[in-house]
Amino acid sequence: MPAHPEKILEARARLCLHAELLETVRHRLANPQPGVKVSHDEL
Repeated sequence: MPAHPEKILEARARLCLHAELLETVRHRLANPQPGVKVSHDEL
Protein backbone atom coordinates (compact mmCIF):
# COMPACT_ATOMS: atom_id res chain seq x y z
CA MET A 1 0.00 0.00 0.00
CA PRO A 2 1.26 3.49 -0.79
CA ALA A 3 1.99 5.69 2.20
CA HIS A 4 -0.28 8.52 1.08
CA PRO A 5 -3.20 7.14 -0.98
CA GLU A 6 -5.06 10.47 -0.80
CA LYS A 7 -2.17 12.23 -2.53
CA ILE A 8 -2.18 9.63 -5.29
CA LEU A 9 -5.93 10.00 -5.73
CA GLU A 10 -5.56 13.78 -5.83
CA ALA A 11 -2.84 13.56 -8.47
CA ARG A 12 -4.93 11.13 -10.52
CA ALA A 13 -7.96 13.44 -10.31
CA ARG A 14 -5.81 16.36 -11.40
CA LEU A 15 -4.54 14.38 -14.39
CA CYS A 16 -8.09 13.46 -15.37
CA LEU A 17 -9.20 17.07 -15.08
CA HIS A 18 -6.24 18.22 -17.17
CA ALA A 19 -6.99 15.62 -19.84
CA GLU A 20 -10.62 16.75 -19.99
CA LEU A 21 -9.53 20.37 -20.32
CA LEU A 22 -7.16 19.46 -23.15
CA GLU A 23 -9.94 17.58 -24.92
CA THR A 24 -12.23 20.60 -24.58
CA VAL A 25 -9.61 22.97 -25.95
CA ARG A 26 -8.76 20.58 -28.79
CA HIS A 27 -12.44 20.24 -29.66
CA ARG A 28 -12.84 24.02 -29.64
CA LEU A 29 -9.80 24.45 -31.87
CA ALA A 30 -11.12 21.82 -34.26
CA ASN A 31 -14.57 23.41 -34.33
CA PRO A 32 -14.06 27.16 -34.13
CA GLN A 33 -17.21 29.08 -33.34
CA PRO A 34 -17.65 32.67 -34.45
CA GLY A 35 -17.02 35.09 -31.62
CA VAL A 36 -15.37 32.46 -29.40
CA LYS A 37 -11.64 32.75 -28.96
CA VAL A 38 -9.49 30.15 -27.21
CA SER A 39 -7.13 31.89 -24.84
CA HIS A 40 -3.65 30.51 -24.25
CA ASP A 41 -4.40 30.51 -20.52
CA GLU A 42 -6.64 27.49 -21.10
CA LEU A 43 -3.87 25.41 -22.64
